[in-house]
Amino acid sequence: ISRRCHCDYEYDHSIHLKVQMRVHTGERPFQFHLCPRNFSRRGNLVVHIRAHKVPVTECKSNLRALLDKHRRILNFVLIAVLYVLDSTTIAFIIGIGSFCSFSGDLSFFSCICILYEVSCD
Repeated sequence: ISRRCHCDYEYDHSIHLKVQMRVHTGERPFQFHLCPRNFSRRGNLVVHIRAHKVPVTECKSNLRALLDKHRRILNFVLIAVLYVLDSTTIAFIIGIGSFCSFSGDLSFFSCICILYEVSCD
């Protein structure tokens, strides 16, 4: 049985049509309790939960090695946006993915999506 959306997309399975309808309605029924993100597809929520499980702890001596390990654990594409927080601190706001970065002097690292922070004093 073919299922057709009012926008002319056609699907063989009713669940695919249901997901397409969420695009039109803006419905995001899959909620994550650790952050304000909601998702229209369960699979996207699962990927986001995986990102939250990646531990990043306080920097000891080699922040670059810590971040390299952090990047290897993640296995999806990343998007980063640079923000200057003050004259000495630069933060990268990270979207879904595996690219993480830090300030030039290695004094600050932050992943909003992952909700962990590394700060070296």
